[in-house]
Amino acid sequence: MPTCVLAYSGGLDTSVILGWLMDEGYEVHAVYVDLGQPCEDREAILQKARDIGAASAQIVDAREELCSDFAFPVLAWQAKYEAIYLLGTSIARPLISKACLQVAREVGANVYAHGATGKGNDQCRFQLAAEALDANVEVFVAVGGKLELESRQVCDGHLVDAVGVGRVSDQADVVGDVVDLEARTGGHALLLEELVG
Repeated sequence: MPTCVLAYSGGLDTSVILGWLMDEGYEVHAVYVDLGQPCEDREAILQKARDIGAASAQIVDAREELCSDFAFPVLAWQAKYEAIYLLGTSIARPLISKACLQVAREVGANVYAHGATGKGNDQCRFQLAAEALDANVEVFVAVGGKLELESRQVCDGHLVDAVGVGRVSDQADVVGDVVDLEARTGGHALLLEELVG
């Protein structure tokens, strides 16, 4: 049986991908990389992965490394995206890949999967970091072919939390907080006032 390490957030995409990888015959090891995300019940996230059927579920605490090796240099360099705002959540993607590849070596996995769905640059950040760190790893890409995430609310009978219409992804860590609006369900729009008002 092929073995895969999944960068697992406990959210909709990674929960569905976990079930799908198992259906495809993979032994899946879920890895939650702790970057200081506020208000997340880490044990509940690990339990969700186990309930779906992960062979293992573990936390890798990368908070200190995120600050010392990623956030502080970004602040010192004043590295900005499009010269507008300091890089925040995006700088964590290579660290998540690094942590997951360390677990992959421990469990003997040669496949690495993540939940980036091709909506932005995250897929490139995960993949390029993984390939730079381990040229032999196969990076599983969840979009553009094998897996369509349109019906993403139930995974093997387990209800996966979802936001009603459209989607709001709130990504936060010790570096910053990003609210990402995604209107994937044509015709449904979320107003910013609904989020902040």
